[in-house]
Amino acid sequence: MSQPPRRTFSGSDEAALRTRRNITPTDNAGMIRISRRRFQNSSSDDSEDATALLESFALSSPSGSANADSASFLSPVTEPERDIMIEIPTNLHSETALQYLGLSPAAARDIMQAWTNLNSEDFADFCTFAKDYLENRGASIDTDDYRSDWKPVLRRIGASEKLIEAICQPGYDEVRLTKTALGWVKEAMEVRWEFLLQGEEASRQRARQIEGTNVPIQSFHAFTYQVGSGTSFDTIPTPAGETVLWKATTRIRAGNMWSNKLRQGEFDVQSLVSSPPTDFNGWSKAYYWTPEMQGAIFYMKYCRAINHHAGACLVRLSVPNHIIEKEPAYILRFPSEDFKKTVFFSRSGQSLKKKVDIVLQHRLLIGDTAKGNSDVFNKLSKWEEVGEQHLVKLPDGSRMTQYVFDDDVADEINKHCANKVHLVKENRPDEYLPPLSPARHY
Repeated sequence: MSQPPRRTFSGSDEAALRTRRNITPTDNAGMIRISRRRFQNSSSDDSEDATALLESFALSSPSGSANADSASFLSPVTEPERDIMIEIPTNLHSETALQYLGLSPAAARDIMQAWTNLNSEDFADFCTFAKDYLENRGASIDTDDYRSDWKPVLRRIGASEKLIEAICQPGYDEVRLTKTALGWVKEAMEVRWEFLLQGEEASRQRARQIEGTNVPIQSFHAFTYQVGSGTSFDTIPTPAGETVLWKATTRIRAGNMWSNKLRQGEFDVQSLVSSPPTDFNGWSKAYYWTPEMQGAIFYMKYCRAINHHAGACLVRLSVPNHIIEKEPAYILRFPSEDFKKTVFFSRSGQSLKKKVDIVLQHRLLIGDTAKGNSDVFNKLSKWEEVGEQHLVKLPDGSRMTQYVFDDDVADEINKHCANKVHLVKENRPDEYLPPLSPARHY
């Protein structure tokens, strides 16, 4: 049964955009050109060139005091920043949209044919359908082998050449090997789809305004940010009695920590939870953060090209030590027996019960970060085979530390840390992204 088209832009909004020439045609059929700021009803927070991301982490203190709260080093000023033009598919259920998600023309054609023949009641979400299609086709040829060339496998799975280059970019094996080839393709599809859905919702808001439904539109002024003058981000003083944790993610997922836009409403870190199996938990979700900004930056740099227009940002979370120290943390460091067992059984999707019971008795775990997905550890015959090669190493060769906590710790963070979290720009780590101020487009 043929599926009805799902337009990216609502009818009245699209007509208004065309009248004002806010959207223009492109040479690519099924695509239009629009500014990212207008597409999202927001500032273009990820629009700058990110080639020099790691070269400078400069900040300055407005007060000049070395004891100032680190947040005071990151001050917004209200000057517009540069926007960029992006190409967006006009129909979310289309071959063009699938190619936007990172698939080759041939794979997009095959999936679209299967979708077209699908009964509309059988499957609601287009992206989930496409990921499952690739899973069924690519599981048998998937790879996680660091010694092999991933490019032929990615082509057989159905990735586009641009996505293949992003996944196989040199210098990031430590991050790339945390997922399989198919896993990274599915990750790219998910974050790009989230970006398109955000734009679709923005269009609906504008359409409701045009049609006089009296629904307040939420869109946002752009900002630029005060740039520092040489203080290393690593040397910003941590507020007394707090521990700073970092996480790399997309701007959309970071924004979902608040129930409402403008970072208003209930605060909850649930949007950044990790699904099992993970390093220290094989059966249930857990929260993974790192105290090492360089590690989060390293991961973010790799993911930026994969995420495409969805971009990337850092989340900086200052956690009061009374939360962390409420109960003793358990330390899991290589080459301890408990570390090897925990990673081996967790990554294999097994329970730690009667294997490493002491880990289950702690709400907070602090330890080294492993690399390799479930397949890597399923190929090991015993936990003793977990070795140095299974650890994530930063560019300087050091191990990457992670803080892993459960829902009880997350609940404490939700209660006490809503005003202690900052979104940091992906390409200007000396700037943070403040809450954006509402404006009206029409």
